[in-house]
Order: sequence, then C-alpha cells, then structure tokens
Amino acid sequence: MRNLLQLVVAATMLTACQSEVVTFIAPLDGQSSVSPSAPLQIRTGGIGYPDGYPLPPDLVRVVQTESGERIAGTITTEPNGEAVDLLFWPDEEWERDQHFTWTITVPPQRAREPQIRIPDALTGEATFLTRFVVNLLEATLEDDGRVCLLLSQRVVLVPFVSVSLGGTKVHGTVRTVSLTQTVEGLSLAPGDAGGGALCIETDLVAPPGTPVEVQPIFGGPQAVPLFDGTLRDAIIARHHFEESTP
Repeated sequence: MRNLLQLVVAATMLTACQSEVVTFIAPLDGQSSVSPSAPLQIRTGGIGYPDGYPLPPDLVRVVQTESGERIAGTITTEPNGEAVDLLFWPDEEWERDQHFTWTITVPPQRAREPQIRIPDALTGEATFLTRFVVNLLEATLEDDGRVCLLLSQRVVLVPFVSVSLGGTKVHGTVRTVSLTQTVEGLSLAPGDAGGGALCIETDLVAPPGTPVEVQPIFGGPQAVPLFDGTLRDAIIARHHFEESTP
C-alpha cells in the first residue's frame, strides 16, 4: 500500500513539473509605435544550441518594407526562467516613421553542426512600424456579446468617432483591454508597450467575415472582416503564440 501511495505521489509531482512551454514573437504582427531602441523578441522553450555557439546569421531577416533594404543586426540569447529569448538588436536604432518586415527561418542543418530548434508556429513573416498610428488589426465578436477591436498599439482614450458592424453602428460602454492579461504567459521584453484592445458592449449578432468599420478621429475609415474566433484567438495569431507540453 505504501509503495502504491509513493507511486501516486511521484506521478503527481511529475505531472506538475511538466508545465506548458509558451512560445511567441514580439512585437505582434502589425504593431505600431515600436520604440527605435526595442529588440525583436522570439520566446522559445530552448533552441538546442550549445552555449556560445554562433547562431545562424539568416535565422532572423529584417528589411525596410518599402525599399527592401536589409537591416543589419545581432542576435543574442537571454534565459528567461525555463524559457530562452532570442533578441534581434539592430546595429543602429530603427529609423523612425518606417514600416519593417521581419522573417524567422530555420536554416537547413549542415554537416557537423547542431540543428537549432524553433517551433513552426514562430517561423514566417511579421511586420511592425516605428510610426505613431493606431491601426485596426482585427475585430471579434465575443461570446458575451462584446465587439472587441485589436489595435496596433496600446491606447488610453478611444481613438475612434464611430464603430459599425455590418453597416450598423455599435453603441455601448467601451473598455480598454490588456493583451498580456487576456493571454496568460505573454510576457513582453522591457520597452515593448505591446498592442492594444477595446471592447464595446452590444447585442448585435453577425457571422465571421462581416465588415467591421471604424472612423478614427484623424484619418480615413478603416475596415476588417470579423475574425473567426475570440479576441484571445486574434492576439495568439498575431503573436504566433503557442503552448506545448515538453
């Protein structure tokens, strides 16, 4: 009986130790007002590379979107609890008022060299801006009836004159929402203010794909199709966020 109890306790402790591994990129895809001195962050559960071994130079490729000019920089590793952050630092600060595209690619393994481990969810392309602008990235209709807007930067005041769903104006109490509180485990690097979100109480109903249009205080209208999922799902997609058990 005692041996059986010990086995149960050991199994419980092993399960507790197998915590979820969180991976993501930051800034989120489409984020604006990124600080000129902020690094690009790739949160991994460990890359399987020996300490001090040079990282593949083409692991992260950053270009100025309009000109296609490649941005030179350095990738460093930084332990973060059980996770490991890869940080891309540009050799010079990001130029202000610009649009950038960055791509994460796992290079093919070469003979006698270690193979870097990067989850598939992290690979691919994303964009960010060093321009001060509030862009509507996604819009969702939550199960509790709120219309939620995922924005390219954090906001304190409502930056829109009106919001409409399928041509019908949305009227209701507006509240700001924290992205890092909505998605547990999303911890951003110092200096990264993150994206923003607003949610509006409404009784409107609409299917995914329905146009959601906002009229900003400054500038022309912006519109996106209603996202097929919740605000949390939209944040996860834009951050290439993934949870897995090691």
